[in-house]
Formats: sequence, C-alpha cells, structure tokens
Amino acid sequence: EMANVARSLLSSFVPSLRAEDELLIATVHDISTAITPKTVASLHATFVNGGIAMDDFVMAMVKALVASSPVLRQERQLVHLVGLLQDLFQQIDVYATGTVSYKDFTSYCVEAARQKTSGNRSCA
Repeated sequence: EMANVARSLLSSFVPSLRAEDELLIATVHDISTAITPKTVASLHATFVNGGIAMDDFVMAMVKALVASSPVLRQERQLVHLVGLLQDLFQQIDVYATGTVSYKDFTSYCVEAARQKTSGNRSCA
C-alpha cells in the first residue's frame, strides 16, 4: 500500500513510475497543469484569424501536448485527452459561440495559473 502511495505521488515528476494503465492527463484540471507558457506561445499562430472552432482547437492542443509528453501518443491516452480537450473548449467558450479566441484561451490559462498558485484545485 505504501509503495502505491509513493508511486502515485512521484509519478507526476517521474513519468516512468506511472502505472501503464494510468492516464497522464486524467481531468481538465490536469490539462491546465500541463499547459506551459511555451505551449501557449506555440499555439498563438493557430488563432491568427480571431477564433477557432472546437476541432481546430483540439488538434492544435493535441499536437502541443503530445510534443511535450510523447506518452500521450498511446491510443488510450489520446482518446481520453481528446474528450477532455472538448470539455475544456466548452469551458472556455462561455458564450457558446462555437469558437474560442486567443484572448479567451490565454485568459483561461491565466485564471488557471492564478488558481493553481492560490491553492484552489477546482480551476476546471
């Protein structure tokens, strides 16, 4: 039991300790944790024409997140991630316009970061 607790605590820092069936990104909140300033900057070009639709958002985010965590290429990880990214899109698209702008996306990221630093774990 203690070994499982230790593995669980350390797996976010040492991915090789993660159980094979464990999801790397299990919740929308985990996505906000995985999004780095570099990820945000790399996605800027995706938003050049204002807002983007859900499919384009999901594809851009998958590419960015897989680039930083190759384990997400595994089918189970990827299928789950796509569902979470669709949920994230809907959370960002608060007015249900069907598109998300770069401003909407970065505002969400800033708020998620603010909540992470304040200790509030319910940013998603």
